[in-house]
Amino acid sequence: MMLNDKMVKTQKAMDYIIYMMVGSYFTGTVCRSHMTEKRLFLFYKDISINTQYNLEEKCISYVENKLIQELPADIWKERVTVSMRPEDAQMHKTEVIFTGRGWQLKLHSECLSDSRVNISYVYRKIID
Repeated sequence: MMLNDKMVKTQKAMDYIIYMMVGSYFTGTVCRSHMTEKRLFLFYKDISINTQYNLEEKCISYVENKLIQELPADIWKERVTVSMRPEDAQMHKTEVIFTGRGWQLKLHSECLSDSRVNISYVYRKIID
């Protein structure tokens, strides 16, 4: 499915929301690419306030009902590094990666319409 302009904005805004909202659950975050962060922020500011709130609520619900329930509790006590990298250029997706001590959490979103998105994650242990 090709994304229209409004869906592209929603997709990029959701990537920013994931970065900000999920990041707020950790003790601290450091972003590795301030340029990407600022670019995604502009997409976020370009969507309506109502859409911002709806997407933020979706993200909070995902964190509270999925991530906190399924991931080790001690990861939330860490300061993490956040990196963002293009995942699918045609679909305008960005992979948001939170890296802690010995683990990595990759979050992905998929825009289904102008205001609907799905979120998924991959958690894995890594060797330092």
